[in-house]
Amino acid sequence: MISALFISCQSNGVKALSADNMEDYQKLIAGKSLVLVDFNAPWCGPCKKLSPVIDEIASEKSDAIEIIKINTDVYPQISTALNIDGIPALILYKNGEIIWSHIGLISKEELSDVIAANQ
Repeated sequence: MISALFISCQSNGVKALSADNMEDYQKLIAGKSLVLVDFNAPWCGPCKKLSPVIDEIASEKSDAIEIIKINTDVYPQISTALNIDGIPALILYKNGEIIWSHIGLISKEELSDVIAANQ
C-alpha cells in the first residue's frame, strides 16, 4: 500500500496528515465545512507562483477553511482517482461535496472571493 502525505495548513501551523487511499482522502475532506485541496508539483512553475497565495489564504482564513496540499508526483493515485489532468489544480469542498474547481493560476483576490461566497 502506498502512503500519501498531505500537508494541512491550519491556524496552528503546518501539520502532516497521512492517507493510504481514496477512502482515507474522503475522510480528510468529510465532516469539515470548507476544505481547499491544492494539487501541485515542485517542478511546476505555476504551482510555485500559486503556493504563496495558498499559504497567505491559509494564514488569513484559518478559522474558515482547511487547506490541504498534495504533491502529484509523490502521490499520483489520489490525483488519478480524481481525474486531475493539469496542475495547479484546486478543488473546494463544502461538507465533503465538490462545490468548485479550477486548473491553473488564480489570483488571491479571485480565490478569496470564491471562498467567501461559499462560506
